Formats: sequence, structure tokens, C-alpha cells
Amino acid sequence: MEGEINNFIMVWASIYASICYCYGIAKSVPEGVARLFAYLPVVILFIILPFNLYSIHLGGTTALFITWLANFKILLFAFGMGPLSDPSLPLSHFFVLACFPIEVQANPIPKYPQGVDESPKFVPNGKYLGKPLANGHTKLSVIRKTSNTRLKPPSYYVKKALLLTFLVSLTLYKDHLSTKAFMVLHCMYIFLGLECMFAGVATLVHVLLGLEFEAPFDDPYLSNSLQDFWGRRWNRIVSSILRSAVYNPILRNFSRTLGIKRAFNLAILVTFFVSALMHELMFYYMGRTWSKWGCTRFFVIQGLCYVVEDGLRRKFTVARPLPRLMTGVIIFGFEIILFSWLVIPELLGFNADVRALEEYMALVKFMMSLGQAWKGRGYYLLVNVEASWTKLNKVMRSML
Repeated sequence: MEGEINNFIMVWASIYASICYCYGIAKSVPEGVARLFAYLPVVILFIILPFNLYSIHLGGTTALFITWLANFKILLFAFGMGPLSDPSLPLSHFFVLACFPIEVQANPIPKYPQGVDESPKFVPNGKYLGKPLANGHTKLSVIRKTSNTRLKPPSYYVKKALLLTFLVSLTLYKDHLSTKAFMVLHCMYIFLGLECMFAGVATLVHVLLGLEFEAPFDDPYLSNSLQDFWGRRWNRIVSSILRSAVYNPILRNFSRTLGIKRAFNLAILVTFFVSALMHELMFYYMGRTWSKWGCTRFFVIQGLCYVVEDGLRRKFTVARPLPRLMTGVIIFGFEIILFSWLVIPELLGFNADVRALEEYMALVKFMMSLGQAWKGRGYYLLVNVEASWTKLNKVMRSML
């Protein structure tokens, strides 16, 4: 455990130095191809660094934060786009925005009058018409999210953390569970673990820097469609990066030749495919074994279902939509079943459940040994403080 922690510290020291380099280069190298070539060594380094970590939690988390999210943000920043493109960012803010799954909360977007067509449209100069204005004029903008959800109260995440702890304890009795029940249990453990981890990082950065962040998840079990699930509720930080790095460029560049509808379908399918490849890479970092492409099949199916659902919604109008609770059960149940069928076996293939539990036990032992060491030091510190306080009282009395 100590060796892994030492490697973890060295890896993140390298990450900090690399981010400082990116921050400094941006001051002298203009955005575009020149800055891209200047950033390529950092991108390659961020792909290599997770290979120095072998644990599920430290290695997998670092790979997600750096190889996926940070690299995508740096590539966007090379062309003056993405969350790092604000020139007024200090180094501390630049570092946390680059390395952690957080997104600074944007100002609320004004609503448009009812009856106005809010679908994105394409114009000859290659930009998008965001939301048409009431007077018939249009405002040019890049397609972006319309939600503005803050982090939920700490009590909400405390309840999720307690539920996560309960699910982890249930894995100790996996021999008494059926295979399907254990897969669903592991699926819920991953869902809750991601939400608690992302929220914990955002809360910590909020306390240190005072920034307001978007909620990383927004009750995905209340989704009324796949579009609602993937676009607005599930893992909103990753969705935002994929939207900026993959979806918007494809839609912008192919709308002229293919038309907005076909370009939209292409952008959706490519975005899900890129997400699939990145998930495969994350799994390779954690397991160091070649997968059976379960993640790829999962996300390809999701992309196809997304496109089909969008086509049906455009063609048919539902007079009375189902209650949100019912649609939430259907959508979230569909995701859990498909994820348990295609993705969970990939994780169990390199004993992710066993290794994760061993890491929890090793962490508990490490913290207990650390606590015992500090307990002894704290006792001697308390004795010294008490002796110093006694001497100070004597000096004060003598002066009086």
C-alpha cells in the first residue's frame, strides 16, 4: 500500500508540473496547430502515467481524470475552446479545472417564449443558431446545455455514501447471492461510487477555492428518455467534454453536406463510440488485460437506441406522456440490465470486485497504523504543551 501511495504522489507531482507547463505555454504560443504540437508531449505523458499505478481506485481514478478528461480539455484548449480557455484563470483554478471532473456553474440561460422552435439550426457560416428569438432574429452560438444544476446539499451525498458502504458490505456475502443479483449489486455500487467520488472532489475544491460547480449527476433514475439520461442527468461532466470535443465539431462540419438530421445521427453515434473506446482504455489500465469489447457493444447499442428514440419522438407525438417515475424505472432499469449483461462481466474478468475489496481492507489497515503512530506522537505533544503552559503560568505569576 505504501509503495502504491508513493507512486501515486510521484504521478501527481508529474501531472502538476505538466499542467504548469501547459499554463505557461498558453501565454506565449497562440492557439491552433502550434499550441497543439506544444501540448502533444503532455497528452502522451498523461497516457503513460497511469501505468505506474496498479490499484483499482488510485489507478482507475487517475486514468479517468488525466488520460480521458484532462487530455480532452487540453486538446480543446489548444484551439481556444473548452473550460480552460478563459484567459483570466489563475494557475490554481486552471489546475483543478484541468485535472478534476468538475465544471464551473454557468450563468442561467434565459428561457424563450412558448411556441418558439428551440431546435438547433445550421447557417452558412458554419455556426449554429442556438435558440431563435421571438422577433424572428437568431443568435449565433454553440449548442450547449440548458440545465444549471448546483451541487446538492451535503446530506444528500452523505446518504448516498452510507448506501454505498452498505452495498460494499454486501459484497462480502456474494457466495450467498445469485450471479444476476451480484451483477446488479455491482452495477449499483459503480453508479453510486462514481457519483460520490465526483461530488466529493467538487465539494473539496469548492471549500478550498470557493467556486460553484455543476452537479456531476442529476438523479438519473428520474430520466424520461435516453436523451434525458445521457444528455442531462448521467455523468454530466463527461457528457459536457464529449459534447465539446466530439459532438459539436462533427455536427458543425457535416451539417452542410449531410443535412442537420443525418449529421445529428452521425454525431451521436461517433460520440458514443469514442466514449466506448475511452471506457475500454480505462478498463485496460485497471485490469492490464485485453477486454472482450463489452463496453464497446454497450455504448454502440446505447447510441443506436438514442438515434431510434430521437427519430420516433420527431415522428410521433405522445398525447399523454407516462409519469416521470414510471419512465425513470423503465430507462434506469434498461441501463442496469444492459450494463450488468455486457460490462460487469468485463470487470469480474480481472477480479475487480475482489481487488477493490482488498484495497478497502488495505486502506483501513493503513489508516489504523497511521492513527496509532499519530496517537503516540499526539500524547507526547500533549505532554509538551501541558509542560509549556505550566511554565508560562509560572512566568506570568512571577511578573504579577
